[in-house]
Amino acid sequence: MRMEGSGRLGFANSDAMVMLEETDGVTVVTATGNAQVGGSVAKADQRMMDSPAQSTMSRVMGFLREST
Repeated sequence: MRMEGSGRLGFANSDAMVMLEETDGVTVVTATGNAQVGGSVAKADQRMMDSPAQSTMSRVMGFLREST
C-alpha cells in the first residue's frame, strides 16, 4: 500500500505492507511501514504523527471488516 499527501505544511509519503494470515479460523493482520515527512509538518513531535497513522490503519481495517 502506498500513500502520498502534500499541503501548505509539507508532505508525507509512506509505504506499508499488510499481510493477512488465517490462524485457527481467524484472520490475523500484520502491518509494517515506513514514512517520509518533510516541510513544517516534519518538525512535529513523533507522537503527533503516530495518531494519524493509527487512525488511517483503523479506517483500512474497518473497510476490510465491512467488505466480508
